[in-house]
Amino acid sequence: MPDEQGAASRQKSTDDASADLVVTGAGRGLHIAQAAVAAGHAVVATGRNPDRVTQAVGASENLLAVKLDVLVNNAANFKAGFFEETAPLDV
Repeated sequence: MPDEQGAASRQKSTDDASADLVVTGAGRGLHIAQAAVAAGHAVVATGRNPDRVTQAVGASENLLAVKLDVLVNNAANFKAGFFEETAPLDV
């Protein structure tokens, strides 16, 4: 678990404009993770090798680099139908 200074334990005030992000595959140097950390957002970045993630993104107190064995994304919207018949706003 991260200590009190870690990104995962950071407390936000109601007027804090920063966001908390989870970025997968960050060991390959995803620019979104780098940009989010540079902007002061708290980032949980995953990859096969947490050291490589930290090296790729850049060490920061706003970065928590972790290795995940399983990621379950349980948030989604579902629209049934053929892609060709789907309105652009529904994609």
